[in-house]
Amino acid sequence: MLEYSVVKNSLEVIVKKILQALGLLVFLAASSCADETDAIREATSLYWQAILAGDFDSAYRMISRESRVRYERGEFEEGIALTGFTDNEKLARLWVKEADFVIEDIKQRGRQATVFVAIHVPDVEGLRTGLFNEAGEKNIERKTKGDSTKIEEWFTKRITEEIRRGKFDLTVIDIENKLIREAGIWKVVYDG
Repeated sequence: MLEYSVVKNSLEVIVKKILQALGLLVFLAASSCADETDAIREATSLYWQAILAGDFDSAYRMISRESRVRYERGEFEEGIALTGFTDNEKLARLWVKEADFVIEDIKQRGRQATVFVAIHVPDVEGLRTGLFNEAGEKNIERKTKGDSTKIEEWFTKRITEEIRRGKFDLTVIDIENKLIREAGIWKVVYDG
């Protein structure tokens, strides 16, 4: 019969090895989660960099297979356009050029993730409001004979000038991106 001390030592060795193995598993799981977070962050960053650069082909390739089936390339570009406030291409390009983004938070569960993104853009409405006094002082309504198209052209021109001069406040557009892992690659789920 085995002595008590031999059994006790054997059990201690076994428990120690089990704890070491569990520690290794915890470490691997934690480092795996960190790797996933980095991959999610990178996928989201590349997506928004492409959109802000106007590279909608690249951005479209970064969306999930299901999203590409639901939305054709043209529909995607129309839906993603951040510059719906103007038809003036020069103002839209300038506005986007000043835009930037920050990834605020990432929540991942299995093959799915939610990424909270803050897009920082020039505050066009704030600029427009600030220009009302100037429009009144310069009698823009009278000079344009109340023509709303010409008044809007004046505002667009002045907003463009203010953005070029760097005289604008930023506003934030909060976006929640859903991502899914397809074939080991994180893809954005675009839902129009």
